Amino acid sequence: RLQCSDVWLLAFRSGMSFASCNMGSRGLKSLAARLPAKLEQLQLRFRWCSVGSDGAIALAQRLPAGLRQLQLGFRGCGVGDEGARAIAERIPENLEQLHLNFRGCPIGPRGTQAIADRLPAGLRDLHLDLRDCNSVTPYVSRLAEKLPRELSELQLHLGGCRLAQTDVCAV
Repeated sequence: RLQCSDVWLLAFRSGMSFASCNMGSRGLKSLAARLPAKLEQLQLRFRWCSVGSDGAIALAQRLPAGLRQLQLGFRGCGVGDEGARAIAERIPENLEQLHLNFRGCPIGPRGTQAIADRLPAGLRDLHLDLRDCNSVTPYVSRLAEKLPRELSELQLHLGGCRLAQTDVCAV
């Protein structure tokens, strides 16, 4: 017999996408409360949803420690430095794949620095989309310095970020 927890486990494993919804931080907090503790891969995409930093913080607080693959998209969702920092602080140490999309969010230098400082040493696949975010200079250089040595795939999207020439050269 199928249990409610089994349904949530299957849904989170296969990935969930939300677009142009008025979920808010309360809705994301409710969704995060259903995250199975033993989840190894998580894919959640939000586009133009009003989750904000409070929603990202609520999700970060519930991220399972055993994740190996994490894909979070917050395109145009109003996630700022505080939300990015909360996500960064909860990135599991054994994570192998990390895809973060903050396109069009007001992420600035502090959020970028937090992500750079928390990249796991064993990370093999990193996709980071900061297009059209606030100025992330000079922490793009720091991000370049902190990239894990074992990285086999890297995608950085930084269009519209007002980068300095030194940042571009560092990457």
